[in-house]
Amino acid sequence: MTLEFNAERSLVLDQAHGHIIAKGVVIQCPVIALPLDSFFTIVDELYSLFQSGAALILEKVGEATGRTNAKLAMPPRGKIEVLKAVYNSASTWGYGRYELARLDMASKEARIRIYDCAFARKSDVERRAMWYLVGFFKGYFSVFFEDDSVKCTEIKCASAGYDHCEFVVS
Repeated sequence: MTLEFNAERSLVLDQAHGHIIAKGVVIQCPVIALPLDSFFTIVDELYSLFQSGAALILEKVGEATGRTNAKLAMPPRGKIEVLKAVYNSASTWGYGRYELARLDMASKEARIRIYDCAFARKSDVERRAMWYLVGFFKGYFSVFFEDDSVKCTEIKCASAGYDHCEFVVS
């Protein structure tokens, strides 16, 4: 069975062959599809069990996920093109409109903006889920920049009144 999310601009999950195709890039791995509400339930449960410690757990899970995804997606050559394709197609996945606002390979810096961010739309549960994105970008760009000292900071959040969420990776 094949599940398609606007194959022209996004990704295709080919269950029969066990791979994902993201804008012409094939990533061969098993996939778990998780509705956002289910993810937010996990976030809520983590906070009910670990209070503020849940933020660290979410960041570390995001970081591990980002590293793994980057390792699966990064070819030896052409990684800037792959990164741009991923960010262009990410906007069609339902989590918001992603913009790679800055990418500087020399200084190992990136700036990511997310408009209509799924993690900043509703309540404190979604807001607290932002720690997952902080970790994800940190992990992804640590592989992309080949630098384990990469940091990520959310400098703007739509839940605080901005028109977008913004992350700085350096």
